[in-house]
Amino acid sequence: MVVNSAKNKKFFFLGVALFFYGLLVVPLLVINSQNRQETRSHAQATCGNAATDTVIIIDRSGSMSPSNKLPPTKTAAKKFIDIIAQDTRNRVSVVSFSTKASLLTPLSTNYAGAKSSIDSLTASGWTCIECAIKAANAEIVAHGRPGIKKVIVLLTDGQANYIEETDSVVSDALADQKALEAATNGYNTSKTQFFTIGLGDPNAAGSAQFFNPDLLKKIAAATGGKFYFPLPAELNSVYSAITLLIGKATVSGYVFNDTNGNGT
Repeated sequence: MVVNSAKNKKFFFLGVALFFYGLLVVPLLVINSQNRQETRSHAQATCGNAATDTVIIIDRSGSMSPSNKLPPTKTAAKKFIDIIAQDTRNRVSVVSFSTKASLLTPLSTNYAGAKSSIDSLTASGWTCIECAIKAANAEIVAHGRPGIKKVIVLLTDGQANYIEETDSVVSDALADQKALEAATNGYNTSKTQFFTIGLGDPNAAGSAQFFNPDLLKKIAAATGGKFYFPLPAELNSVYSAITLLIGKATVSGYVFNDTNGNGT
């Protein structure tokens, strides 16, 4: 009897230990099993054309004066507006810049007025890209429509060399920094997407050359846009390519696959 009693106690304690071990381990196994079974994937779908509020920025600094730069820029920008105008939900604004920036037309469906303002441009002065971006950002904040995609299309042929804060010529590095900060602020404030165009021939000399692709690449990358580096004769195709991108709306998020069917 003593032996049997000892065995019974041994089995009793073993049973208790296994019970508590089960309480601890089984839920962990279940959780781990669920974690292995549940999968997550990112999905994105394009769902047709979306209305946009687009600000067109055009460099009118002195380096844009050659006949192979400003005239084709005007022609291509006006054709760009014609394409945008095919969807009357789209609004456009025009900003030009050199030493300072000017809001030529506010965001509206006055496409003819926007094209007329482009026709009036002449070239002179320094290159304050920061000024232009700030002017475009301000117009989007003031008159951009809630829930509508915001886009800035920035064309320049030169190295930024002027900033708004000191109203003076500064180093290239500082001018670039200020321009990039302004673009990033526009993205953070309004989710504005920047498409940047560096106009010029990298193999040319003097005013026919384009001086600084790095800044425009950084602006596009920081805001989810795209950088283009065309020759003047290629501008029409670049603007056309941009119109195919800016009007596309997307819906994106995570898709959870409940493969174990537990509803969680």
